[in-house]
Order: sequence, then C-alpha cells, then structure tokens
Amino acid sequence: SVRRFDALGKAAGWDLVRLVDVVLDLSRIERQELAPVREPLALRPLLEEALERHRAEAGKHGITLELLWPEGALPPLRGDAKILSRILDELLSNAVKYNLPGGRVTLQVAPEASGFLPLRIIDTGVGIGAEHRDSVFKAFHRLGHENSAISGAGIGLAIAKRFAEVSGCGLDFDSAAGEGSTFTLRIPCRPE
Repeated sequence: SVRRFDALGKAAGWDLVRLVDVVLDLSRIERQELAPVREPLALRPLLEEALERHRAEAGKHGITLELLWPEGALPPLRGDAKILSRILDELLSNAVKYNLPGGRVTLQVAPEASGFLPLRIIDTGVGIGAEHRDSVFKAFHRLGHENSAISGAGIGLAIAKRFAEVSGCGLDFDSAAGEGSTFTLRIPCRPE
C-alpha cells in the first residue's frame, strides 16, 4: 500500500541521514578534529536515556531491554557524555538489530578494581562466528549478513571502536555463533 511504502521511504531516508552523520563523525575522528571533553559523568541517567532511545525498535520485535545497576557507590567518572552516548547507541542498535524475536538486551554496569568501569551490552542474538572475529570493528563489514533483511551498512561497530579509542575507553567483545554477544566498554575511572 501507499502508506506502507511511505513509511518504508521515511525509514530508509532516516537510515541514510544517520549513515552520512556517522561517516562524517568517523572522518572528523580520523582527521583529529574531534576533541573529547573531560566532565563529570552522571552515568545512570545517561544509560537510561540510551535504553529509552532503543525501546520502540526493540518493542517491535518483542525484545526486552534492561539495566543491571550494582549496589553501592561507583567510582567517580569523567568523560564526554555525548561520545559515550554515541558509542552506546551504536552498540545497542546492533544488539537489537541482530537479536532474535523475543530476545533480551542487558546493559550491565559491573565495577571492578582495574581503573576502569566496565559496561557490558549483552544480547541473546545470533552471535558472531569465529570466521568473522577479525572483521568486527572494520567499517562496511556486515559479518555474513550482507544479503539479509537486516538493514545497515556495517559501520556502527567501527565508529563505536574509534569513539572508544578517542575518548580513552576500551571496547572488546565475546561472542559465538548462535549464542549471542557481549560487548564490553571500559570507561576510565578518573579522580575528581
């Protein structure tokens, strides 16, 4: 129907705008034009807002989003909230996009005594096979989903990795095909 075509056209247009925005951001990072700020981070509201931005898309597929927050105080964090939000958006978008209907995405804050605060994005999705491990953070690699119905250009994880690097965070992952994925963003703990 015309209404369905119009909705698909708007969604495709938004995807194109987002892709251009991401490519421009990646270019700014590569040219070292993006300088992260070091401000105190109010982490919980930032995480709750990130989950809320992905709730509608997750709901379309029956995917549950949850935040696991630890008991007790967290170490003080300083960083760039805008960059952290961008990293979370890319990671959460992938966790929802490559999940299974009725699945779950968990954002877990897991303090450890390492000088970093790990944030884990855990999904119950399709996972990443061993043959794709070396390409996960390379731009325009869709990790075997090139001909699938899942939209995207394969740039989200590349931009997340570069944003993590420029902001002093670490980003790695653990995954197996058919068993979901866990991406871990390590935010440096900085004294006030």
